[in-house]
Amino acid sequence: MNWTERAPGWLIGVVVAALMVAGLWLRLDRLEGIPLPTSDEAYYGIQTWRLLHGEPFEARTTSGNLLSPLFVASQAPILALTGPTVLALRLPAAIAGLAAVAVAFRLGRRMFGLEGGVIASMAMLCMPAAVVFSRFGCEFSQTPLVGLIAAAIAWSGRAGWFWAWAGFALLVHPTNILLLPLFWPLMIVRAAETRPGGWRAAVLTSIVGGLCILPAFGWWISGNPNLDGYRDDPRAIGAFIDSFGRFVTYTDLTETDEETLSRHSWWFRIVAGALLGAGSAAMARRRRWDLLALVAGVLLGLVAFDLAAGARVLNSVAMRYGAVLIAPTALVAAALVSALLPSGSTPRSRRLGRLSAAVLLASGGWAALGSTAENGLRPYQDDWEARASTGLDRDPYSATARLIRRDLKRRGQPGAPTIVAQDQFVNGLQHEYLMLGSARVEPMFTLFEVWAMRQPSDGLAPEVRARMDRVLDVLERGGYAVAVAGSPRDRGGGLIAEAIADRFEPGRIRSWTLGDQQIFRLEPPPPPVASRPSPPRR
Repeated sequence: MNWTERAPGWLIGVVVAALMVAGLWLRLDRLEGIPLPTSDEAYYGIQTWRLLHGEPFEARTTSGNLLSPLFVASQAPILALTGPTVLALRLPAAIAGLAAVAVAFRLGRRMFGLEGGVIASMAMLCMPAAVVFSRFGCEFSQTPLVGLIAAAIAWSGRAGWFWAWAGFALLVHPTNILLLPLFWPLMIVRAAETRPGGWRAAVLTSIVGGLCILPAFGWWISGNPNLDGYRDDPRAIGAFIDSFGRFVTYTDLTETDEETLSRHSWWFRIVAGALLGAGSAAMARRRRWDLLALVAGVLLGLVAFDLAAGARVLNSVAMRYGAVLIAPTALVAAALVSALLPSGSTPRSRRLGRLSAAVLLASGGWAALGSTAENGLRPYQDDWEARASTGLDRDPYSATARLIRRDLKRRGQPGAPTIVAQDQFVNGLQHEYLMLGSARVEPMFTLFEVWAMRQPSDGLAPEVRARMDRVLDVLERGGYAVAVAGSPRDRGGGLIAEAIADRFEPGRIRSWTLGDQQIFRLEPPPPPVASRPSPPRR
């Protein structure tokens, strides 16, 4: 008996258990504070809260997309139970990420066998982008789950359901239009394999579905005011491959030099190219045309992504638009690796296949989780530790909301006060969400106005002066002003502190600094000193 026959059958289970523990830790550890809550997350929470309470709400996001019905529906019951907390913003994303891991295993087992199902689920669990996106309470965090469901419907060969789900997926996020080229070839091949003449019906259904969905998609995105800012000029496919490799491995995230990126990504091109070539050849030998259709669809989707948005769309800030590629990448990786694993009917071949899968999972899974921890989450963890060193046990937004509520209770002020935040993007939406039901929050500047103010100028424009007067009026009426400590004057932060110091006596100004949030309030003016009456004349 050689070493492959002595290999324990439960070895792959041990590797999977270790990866599960580490993957769950990276997804859920300090979910309420790493990273800091963003304005996009707060915006969704505000609209869901208003919907729950029968108040008017915005149907579109600040980017011009429609609110995702899936995200709102999953967030509403959590928000109703917990109130406006950061955890309520992110639990739908975390739950969707874990559900995607389970769906990947079930689907992968049907498509590739047991080892392939395990590889697909572990790829979904450990892929750096999947982990990081599952910590943001935005609609793109549910895109991997939506993509896996689309793949499962395509595997069933049901063209009508596939196009119906594609239409719903567009309501989750417009980038899900790419699910059509990604999984349409798989759906056609499976329709032909599962029923006689199925491919003809699938093609006819696709024509009808395309005529319905594509014009609706064009009308929808025409109302997006920021769409032109997302586009980039298409360039060589090699540059997009480098960008895609950067997205998959989560390396060189801060590198901007294209030549350096190209040198660093050569290994990704070699590994991906070798895996693609050898795996596809193995599928062809086994006549797995369905899996070859899956690979072809993903390649088609990558080309469509490059042509639609350009090579830099997966870099830096726009990386979230690559969420639609997470599920297809995991499935294709599992398909290619599974095709190359030793297979056969003998116990020895089965043990060798499981041993190979265990080695690949251990090496690839831990490398992916290591990149997640170092490149994806380390900056946010360092920020958390820096805040903890100053005595903040929570994010500064939650700490500010807690401080204002305590101060209101101590003062016994009736009614809901007004809070003026510095601007909509930096802190306005976060404070508005966390103070829902307790205070009215209004931003001094909107996001686009802040961008327009980046160039310093002499003096204040009339509209800026009017807004500073509004801040001072709110303080006079017992409200609060929240600025970003240390922010440049031309971004509004210094203006608030200057205006308060110029208008009011130092003894009346009460201020707190929590992290980078600076809170101002006025003490009541001292009572007037009664004049002593003059003595009567004799």
